[in-house]
Amino acid sequence: PYHRRSPLPQPNRSVTAAPHGLWQMDAQGAVRLPTLGRVALINIVDSVSRVKTVSWPCLHTATPATADYQLALRSAFLAFGLPQRVSVDHDGVFYDTTCSSPYPSLLHLWLIALGVEVIFTRCHRPTDHAYVERMHQTVMHQALDGQDPATAEDLCAHLGERLAFLNGVYPSRSLQGRPPLVA
Repeated sequence: PYHRRSPLPQPNRSVTAAPHGLWQMDAQGAVRLPTLGRVALINIVDSVSRVKTVSWPCLHTATPATADYQLALRSAFLAFGLPQRVSVDHDGVFYDTTCSSPYPSLLHLWLIALGVEVIFTRCHRPTDHAYVERMHQTVMHQALDGQDPATAEDLCAHLGERLAFLNGVYPSRSLQGRPPLVA
């Protein structure tokens, strides 16, 4: 209890200029859907191309587990391939918050084994995850507001349809009026 926490070593926070150079990943706070109950979404977005790679629902929980993040990442990997880096916050699933050791979590080790570097946001800097934080709002308003899917499969299908629309059809101001997959 007297040991100070030592930080995990991190890769250089250099600016990434190519698509799939850096994905931002975060879980949105749980929302309550009338039929399915509490749902937390894991959102992943490419910080360069602005492609929303996945919005993965986790039912009946407010805090997704390691396996939930792995499923979300696997889904994104199948659709878009592996990124060079994944940026995460200091949530307990990414970072050991119980001891002073800087030993990486199982999810961190799994990503390293796949050849994906893991970088952490700076503490108390939500702007480090600006794209995924904005994605939380977009997915909430575009895909969940007013919706009541009957099953988890219906929710997954609806989220997939909305992401396909947002990535392939919906124009983005930051991309000169083009959708992310067109840009």
